[in-house]
Parts: sequence; structure tokens; C-alpha cells
Amino acid sequence: MKLAGEENPLGIAAPKCLAGQRNPIPHICVGEDAFPLTSYMMKPYSQIGLTEEKRIFNYRLSRCRRISENAFGFLGNRWRVFRSRINLAPEKVSILVLGAITLHNYLRSNSTAGKIYMSEDLLDREHPITSELSLGNQGLF
Repeated sequence: MKLAGEENPLGIAAPKCLAGQRNPIPHICVGEDAFPLTSYMMKPYSQIGLTEEKRIFNYRLSRCRRISENAFGFLGNRWRVFRSRINLAPEKVSILVLGAITLHNYLRSNSTAGKIYMSEDLLDREHPITSELSLGNQGLF
């Protein structure tokens, strides 16, 4: 779906089928109220007169956004370059972010280094049956 007059300035990939599925699923960005509504942006419903279903949607969307924000929080706490404005060309910033994410994933995957790099109590956990959320230790590093 494309809204009237809408461009694709972020270069969002075309919808693709998930493994074992027939219907393509669009790639999306998750944003706040301030973002314009586009075919690639999910944002919460207005807070006025919400139905129960819309309130639940907003809650789940908020949890999704928090995951992304926490991920960049981990990067910022480990690599100080992410704590302030990065004075590089956008292409170089992309390389820098991908490099930091690669290092992060490597350190997390190495069993010895992973325990030193990031303890398990830092992460939020969701109970698989009750969906109860247990917040991780917010006193990072």
C-alpha cells in the first residue's frame, strides 16, 4: 500500500514473504506520534477515546520501540561515539553502527566473553506463558 504522493526516502525494502507464508509482509519502522503516517511507519493511535483494542496496540507498539531504544542504549554505554552527534557522512555512520552491532553480537555469542561483556540480569524478560514482563537491571555498566 502506498499513500497518495508518498515517496520512499528511507529506501525501505519491498514486502517479502516470511518462511512458510504466502502473503508478503511489509518492512516497517516504528515511531512516535510526531512522525507522519506512511505505508512504512507504524505509530500509536491518538490517546483520545481509545478502544481497548487500540490501547493494547499502543502498549505493544511501545514495547517494540523500547527494544530498539534499549539496543542503542547498550551501544551508547559501550561505545562513547554514540553518546553525542557523530560528525561523519551518513554512509560512514552506517558502517560505524553496523560495525558496533557486529562487535556487540560477537561478544554476546562468545560464552566466556558474553558473561563478562553483558550479564543476563541486564535484559528484560517476558514469561513465555503468562507474558509477564520482568525488567532488567537499569543501572547499566
